[in-house]
Amino acid sequence: CSPSVQLAMSQFKLRPTRAFLKTLEFLQSGRLHLKDSVRNIILYYNTWSSESTGIRRFIAEKLPPVQFKNPNVQVLMFKNTKPTPLINIYFGDGKKVMLDVENKTADRILTELSAVAAKSEAQVQKDQQASEYNPANFGDSRRGRLCMCEVPGQVPCPSRVPIPPELKQHKWHDKHSRETDA
Repeated sequence: CSPSVQLAMSQFKLRPTRAFLKTLEFLQSGRLHLKDSVRNIILYYNTWSSESTGIRRFIAEKLPPVQFKNPNVQVLMFKNTKPTPLINIYFGDGKKVMLDVENKTADRILTELSAVAAKSEAQVQKDQQASEYNPANFGDSRRGRLCMCEVPGQVPCPSRVPIPPELKQHKWHDKHSRETDA
């Protein structure tokens, strides 16, 4: 969220409204990029317990940006299945990490989750540089070139410029024309 919204919320200890929690600005404000090896995150909490207040706020306010920034991570939530709230994180290599989140605030849960499963800032910047525009890539009209024929020095598409007859003659053309003539 914008700095002015964060300042107002922190001064008056306001919780964001439900309408704001569904905006694209809010979803993009997340800074937690999980490691590529993280496959699943399972959250266990109780709806009736005061020990689960922090994880319920985490699910409502902090989890949507995490899910938006990490679309390949499966997040499951189970209500009233365990006596105490906890988070299980499963990695691709079979490793499992359990976080005890009993009586912890949503911010504390987020910092513990980032300490266990977040990418470093250097890795996040490296991934962003790798996904930036590369002039050698084509096929995506949003990135500039839709077809290889748009690169200077390449043969133009036959739909735009007719191919000269000397370039059209191939052995399979001759064979096909002989079969149709006979």
